[in-house]
Amino acid sequence: MDILDHLLSLDEDLTENYWVYQALLEASKENNIEMFHETITAERHQNISKYMQTSLNTLLKNIAFIANTFHYKTRSNASLEGKNNRIKVIKCVSYGYRNFFNFRNRVMISFILKPCKPASLN
Repeated sequence: MDILDHLLSLDEDLTENYWVYQALLEASKENNIEMFHETITAERHQNISKYMQTSLNTLLKNIAFIANTFHYKTRSNASLEGKNNRIKVIKCVSYGYRNFFNFRNRVMISFILKPCKPASLN
């Protein structure tokens, strides 16, 4: 007997929560918003925990935004995270600025200036 099957056989609520989670995960991997919406709104989830029900209600409340992420799969916040990391590095390396405007100017300068490529020797 598989470990997962054994654990799921111990509790009916756990089994239901697991299969709801797996259905949401599959819909996300397949980029299928209809399947995602059907899983959230299904009436067959009687035995799910109150925490899972709260999560499903939150997903249902924000379904329009979630649909956008399914539609625009190439969008990412990686560039924003990179900028945040760069600002944190400046803050860490500088040991703190006494004046916020100096810190702001340093951040602005670091984003405006781009490193120069060395001239090739011909």
